[in-house]
Parts: sequence; structure tokens; C-alpha cells
Amino acid sequence: MFDPTELCLLKKLDGGGEILYEERETAYRLAALGVLRLGYNDEDEQFCETGHLSEFGRRVIRRERIRRNPILRVLNAVFQPLFGSN
Repeated sequence: MFDPTELCLLKKLDGGGEILYEERETAYRLAALGVLRLGYNDEDEQFCETGHLSEFGRRVIRRERIRRNPILRVLNAVFQPLFGSN
């Protein structure tokens, strides 16, 4: 679904944070998809871009963690039909 650089950026910005200059192009692409919300911080007379995950972005990270962990994958396959999808 997403390449490793995009997933790394999503995990980094899970709680919010500053977007580095090298990550701007990837962040703009993720924002265009609706996974990331962009913002600006100009405290201390220093301008920087910030990013927070949208609700969809949080779900992407959650699904990726389940997909990569074999134990969570089995538990999800067993219990998801009982509780519905999230």
C-alpha cells in the first residue's frame, strides 16, 4: 500500500512532530491522499512545518502493525468476525 519511506514518516508523525526538509515531498504526497494533516509552527521566530496523522492515517498504521506481526495477525483473523471491522 505504502512504500517504506512513507510508512517510516507516518510512524514518526504518529504523535505529531516537525517535518524535515528531506521529508517534505513525501509529506505532501501523504497529505494529498488524506493520511496526514499539515500545519505550521512559527514559535521562537523559527518557521517549520508540522504534521499530524488523520484518522485514516492512524488506521493505516494500526493495520500495518497487525500485518507485520504474526501473533496480531492470527488474533485479528480470529476475533475480527466477532467484533466487526475497525
